[in-house]
Amino acid sequence: MPFVFDNLTATVIASVVLLVLANIQLRTERQEVAQTAQQVAQSRPQEATDWLEEDLGRIGQNMVSGQSTADRPEPYHGSPESDTEKWLTKEFSFRRDSISAGGNRWRIETRYRIQEQKTVSIEGKPSPVYGLVRERRKRQVGNGGWSEWKKRGEINSLEYFDIDLLDRNSQPTMALGQAKSIRIRFSVVAPFQNEEMAFPASRSNVVVASYPTGD
Repeated sequence: MPFVFDNLTATVIASVVLLVLANIQLRTERQEVAQTAQQVAQSRPQEATDWLEEDLGRIGQNMVSGQSTADRPEPYHGSPESDTEKWLTKEFSFRRDSISAGGNRWRIETRYRIQEQKTVSIEGKPSPVYGLVRERRKRQVGNGGWSEWKKRGEINSLEYFDIDLLDRNSQPTMALGQAKSIRIRFSVVAPFQNEEMAFPASRSNVVVASYPTGD
């Protein structure tokens, strides 16, 4: 009989040890998944910030004073019960000129467009995520029409993408003539989430760029 109890005790201890080891392994795997997701959520906004700063920094470049260098950001109108339009810009277009070695002037227009992609769970609540399409078209100034819009890049899984025109006091304005800078705030949702994640999305991303008005 003692032999039977000894075997039973050993079996129970072994089972407990296996359960503990399995739980440790599962937790480690979940932590690794969370770490990978957070790294992706941090790297994507940094890449986007680089080309956003480049794009916005060239608004109005080489254009004649008094010409329209940008359009007003068009808000994205979500469902009536949501506050989406405060956090999303549906479309924004801006322009610059490129001068060739032969002296020809090309008008280049860039457009950002937001489209809804899917619904995901963010901090336990269903939330829509969006994609940004970045496009460009051009024409020779004084000759011919525009070329077709061509895709130049995109950002996926956006929680929000908000563009504001700011006046000289850094206050939002809808008057293009009063705009002195542009602010873009956006958030990229992590591609997968679990309870080990420190944050579900990369928020607090701000891009501020000079906005030439010609005055």
